[in-house]
Amino acid sequence: MKKMKFFTITLLLFLILSNLSYSGTIYFTNPTNGQTVHYIYSKTQIALNLTYYRSTKPNGYFQYEKLYTHNGTYSNLGSGEIPQWWYLSPGTYTWRLELWEGPIFPGDAHKVAEQTITFYVKHTLEIRNDFNIGSSNIKIDNITEISGSESYKSIGENLTVGAIDQWYGNNFYAWIPSSEPDKSEWKRNKLNSSSGTTISYQRNYNYSVQNDDNGATIKGYLKIHQLPSTPTISISGGIGDNPTLTFSGGGPNVDHYVLKKEYDFDSGYGSPHYVDPASSPYTDNNVEITGIGGDLVARYSVKAVDNLGYESNYSNTVTTNGQSLWKNNNESIVTTYEYGIANYPNPYNPSTTINFQIKETGNVTITVYDALGREVKELVKEVKQPGSYNILFDGTNLSSGIYFYTMSVNNFTASKKMLLAK
Repeated sequence: MKKMKFFTITLLLFLILSNLSYSGTIYFTNPTNGQTVHYIYSKTQIALNLTYYRSTKPNGYFQYEKLYTHNGTYSNLGSGEIPQWWYLSPGTYTWRLELWEGPIFPGDAHKVAEQTITFYVKHTLEIRNDFNIGSSNIKIDNITEISGSESYKSIGENLTVGAIDQWYGNNFYAWIPSSEPDKSEWKRNKLNSSSGTTISYQRNYNYSVQNDDNGATIKGYLKIHQLPSTPTISISGGIGDNPTLTFSGGGPNVDHYVLKKEYDFDSGYGSPHYVDPASSPYTDNNVEITGIGGDLVARYSVKAVDNLGYESNYSNTVTTNGQSLWKNNNESIVTTYEYGIANYPNPYNPSTTINFQIKETGNVTITVYDALGREVKELVKEVKQPGSYNILFDGTNLSSGIYFYTMSVNNFTASKKMLLAK
């Protein structure tokens, strides 16, 4: 009788313990919900070191975990195990982790906690300039970053890269267009490869990420470019002649010159007239050299513009020293202007003055854009009378790089390039 009573009590205790619910805890520590995993393992796979936390089992209890993944269920019950290292392809993954606990026998275990997470696995790509890593600038997805920065992408996702003309050390590096013999290019180097494959000759390029791009490098090859130096100008001509301007210099990449002409009738120099492009020698047919008795001072200077649109400073100034007369062949001192726009200095830091002229009354619009064509600032949008105007553009809050400014008035449109070099 006593044995039966003891057996009954033991059985009841077992049943009670078997149905006790213990509140345990389990959660992922790597990866976590929403995390992007991007550890480089191979050209096509990303390594994941799976870790998680679980609460300590109570006395008299056994404990095990279950992991539900994209390719199956894993458990460390008995001789089973949950792998620590995983080698995954890019994609979106949803995994669930469960904690099971119970007294004495595995068949009596209950699920006491669980967590489900979604995480993202992506390729790692390095984007850099060929001439430097770590201290020069480059555009990654339309944002200025340091050369050598990484971007994490899925297969088929677009990666936008952009080259920035800039000083590095004593050299100026520029993107040379495909029309030039020594053109710039983007190259793709696969993981552990010393040679690259050309993928584009465009300054700004949208690259579609490939299956084997994990650990790849996208490299921009800018070229050392000699910016135009200040040219020189001289004036010649005898009595009865029109003054002839001869100018030269500016360096090996000069594409053309811009001649600035200013006239003074004892009341101060008026608004300048520009000849763009100008060829040397240039004869000013509106001015006649007379010697003593002349009433006009004509003043001239010139700047060089290179094959990429960069401009030099204006040259020294030469004048007729009051020994000339106005002939009024095709220019007027006050009322006649040509359409034109230019800025000085260029390159600049942080501000530059944009000078523009209009020939007839019209609604003038002048807008600044970045290298990707996005509007930065609208400088002018109003009706203007014929004349010459100056407006200051401040780039203090902008990053270094190429910007464009465009003027539209009546049927005239012009766009020029300028470089903010901080």
